[in-house]
Amino acid sequence: MIPAHTKGPWRAIGPQSGGMTERAPVVCGPDADYICQTFGTVGDMMTGWKQQAANAARIVACVNGCEGIADPSAIPEIVAALLAVVKWAMSEGLEEPCFKAARAALAKAEGRAS
Repeated sequence: MIPAHTKGPWRAIGPQSGGMTERAPVVCGPDADYICQTFGTVGDMMTGWKQQAANAARIVACVNGCEGIADPSAIPEIVAALLAVVKWAMSEGLEEPCFKAARAALAKAEGRAS
C-alpha cells in the first residue's frame, strides 16, 4: 500500500534571501512542513529563480487541484470524456447550464477564455 501524501493545502514559498545566501523555492504543507525544493535550468540567476518559482507554483496547483481525487492519473481520461460530452452537446444544440459550465472548465484547463 502506498503511504498517504502530506495533506493539503500545499503552498509555495520563495525564493528567499537569507543573510548571505539565496534559497530556492520550496513547497510546504499546511503546517509549514517541508515537502520539496524546486530547481530550474542552469542559466542566468534571475531566469533560474523565476523558473524555480513557477515549478513550485505548478506543483502546488496540481496537488491542491487534485484534492479529493483518489487517482490523479485518471484526470486525462476524465478531461477526454468531458470533451466528448461537450462536443456531443454542441452537435445536438444543447445549451443547458451544465454544458456551458463544462465548456468553461475545459477552456480554463486549456488556458483560453471560455
